[in-house]
Amino acid sequence: MSYTRSSTPSVSTLILLSIFLLLTAFAYEPAWHGEPVWDDPAHLTPTDMRTVEGLKRIWLDPEATQQYYPVTHTAFWIIGVLFGDSLFAHHIVNITLHAASALLLVMLMRRVGLRGEMLAAVLFALHPVHVESVAWMSELKNTLSLFLCLSAALAYLRFDATRHTPAYVLSLILFVAAVLSKSVTATLPAALLVTSWWRHGRLEVRRDLFPLLPMVVIGIVAGSITVWMEYHQIGARGSDFELTFIERTLLAGRAIWFYLYTWAWPRDLAFIYPRWEISAAVWWQYLFPAAVLAVAGLLWRVRTWSRGPVAAFAIYCLTLAPALGFVNVYPFKFSYVANHFQYHATVALTIFVASAIAWLWPRPGRAYAAAVLVAAVCLGAATRIEARTYESPETLYRTTLDRNPAAWLAHTNLSALLLSTPTNPNVEAAVSHSTAAVHLDPDDAQVRYNLGLALHLSGAGDRALAEYHEALRLEPGHAKARNNLASLLASMGRHEEAVEQYRSALQFDPSNVEARQNLGMLLARLGRYPEAVPHLRRAAAAAQTGDSYVHLGAVLADAGRIEEAKKALTHAASLAPEDARVWRVLGDLALHGGHPEEAIAHYQQAEERAPEDAGIQNALGVAHARMGAHAEAVEFFAEALCLAPRLTEAKGNLGLSYAAMDRLPESLRSFQMALQDQPSNPEWHYYIGVTLARLGRLQDAIEHLNAALDIDPEHRSSQEALRTLKREMMRSRGGS
Repeated sequence: MSYTRSSTPSVSTLILLSIFLLLTAFAYEPAWHGEPVWDDPAHLTPTDMRTVEGLKRIWLDPEATQQYYPVTHTAFWIIGVLFGDSLFAHHIVNITLHAASALLLVMLMRRVGLRGEMLAAVLFALHPVHVESVAWMSELKNTLSLFLCLSAALAYLRFDATRHTPAYVLSLILFVAAVLSKSVTATLPAALLVTSWWRHGRLEVRRDLFPLLPMVVIGIVAGSITVWMEYHQIGARGSDFELTFIERTLLAGRAIWFYLYTWAWPRDLAFIYPRWEISAAVWWQYLFPAAVLAVAGLLWRVRTWSRGPVAAFAIYCLTLAPALGFVNVYPFKFSYVANHFQYHATVALTIFVASAIAWLWPRPGRAYAAAVLVAAVCLGAATRIEARTYESPETLYRTTLDRNPAAWLAHTNLSALLLSTPTNPNVEAAVSHSTAAVHLDPDDAQVRYNLGLALHLSGAGDRALAEYHEALRLEPGHAKARNNLASLLASMGRHEEAVEQYRSALQFDPSNVEARQNLGMLLARLGRYPEAVPHLRRAAAAAQTGDSYVHLGAVLADAGRIEEAKKALTHAASLAPEDARVWRVLGDLALHGGHPEEAIAHYQQAEERAPEDAGIQNALGVAHARMGAHAEAVEFFAEALCLAPRLTEAKGNLGLSYAAMDRLPESLRSFQMALQDQPSNPEWHYYIGVTLARLGRLQDAIEHLNAALDIDPEHRSSQEALRTLKREMMRSRGGS
């Protein structure tokens, strides 16, 4: 077939395409501000990587990104540098690339002389099966790689027609960029070879094979790198991926028909589909690959009438090949099929269907245009509904479970999401979803860990311990499980076991800052400061957060290393100047060092940042009391109690300030309120006893001092006060 049509669109076509672009953007509007879902945070460029050094790492360090797709991650990097954390920018780039690929379809069809290009553009841009690739930010690798792949194909077809070297070089450069965006595009040379056969009816080595050899080599290298990364870095290995060649063939046949069905009837599309049980012992599973061979044979037989159907089917299957099960990819752990796996392959299907309809409708007019418009509206409406699924992680996982209740990954991710709500975590629902995930997949360490975490937060400590231990049995190197197990053991008073678990977590993952900081804090609570401080220093140096340096400074202060503590806290203030805790601890340090004026200055800084913090108000009262300004101290203690009526410490401090001002009735009431909160605290009995003595109620005073000694026989203040009171009573009686 000769190239009979120009690939340059006319003015009327450009107007139609503009309308079509707006329709595409409108169809995806629900996803414009969609939140990150599933592995998006692992793909979007973090703030510390948005530097020239970060860009170098993207290209030179395969472990710097989740997959070695440097062109894709360079695109993420550019978006991050230009637009920061804007989710809207990421989504608009994805939508624009998707629409641009639809326009390239128009140009490709015109280049090879096929009609129906506008219908093809509508079918591709607005088909709901593509929503997963367009609305999911991580799938920039899909939209970008397809745009580059189609651009490479267009350049190659120009070279094929003209044999001009610049067109060939351009196609090669675009192809390299495509495989470095996503290696599934390595199938392009095979598709171009089939296209050459379709066009000429035969293949010639010099004309058709030799020009594609560099692409074939590049594709093999890129595919090999991806396979290696999937196995070694992403984790596509283990029992979930152990299939025989026959089973992989059965899987491939079934997947081909699944994708054809979902494209033809895109109803109840799911983010995670049920994972099939593939078995060579089940006879009916052989029907799928047999049907593929039968259809291929039939289309081959009719090639003398038209080579188009067999060429389209061949390109479709070849483009799907990387996702058919012959190589392992991590998503096979929970499903053998996914909508985004077929994104590139649907190009061949779309072109074939659109050109076939145009062939059946030889004289397009208003009726044909109306049919295209109806198709656009119907598909656009379906896509808009599907795009709402990606508005947030919760809508995605809940929709997935509605359509596939057996999706254990959705259960476990929804559980984690419910627990991550900072203000009001839904622990009960999280336990329910985690339990369902364990029931569906009991041998996954992460699923066990999530259930352990949910139970831990629900207060079911013993059950949480069992789940953490089971997670570690399945995956001994699960550092988060060890960290949480250690925290739970520490809360149970099993400190030495907790220390060992923290140490084990750090052996498996020395970079785990949380485990290292937790270990340091636990050692500090046990009074093992020489062991605690090095861990806290390393944690703070790695985290570089105000919180980490606050912990370090507080422990250094407790260890008596005041100057080092001040240095750590000053650094914390530079890292997090708006963190009230930094100024609070600096104030505590100054107060304990005998500098109440300096402490007040720090506490005031903390108060500016957290005016509703009762603890800060109480600390301000203590600092003023140390300076003898008891009237001001009373106001701060009263404010603290307004903010937190159960703050017993403030009640006691209020009593002390009233006592210093000789306002003994108010002092007595304050101490009595503190005693109501803590009836077994000897301090409150002691202070009540002393106040009663000052009020002349000596017998009542003795009762409270004795009560303090009943609680703590070694309470020296009560012992001395009781002896003093008895001596005074004896002198009084002797004098009378």
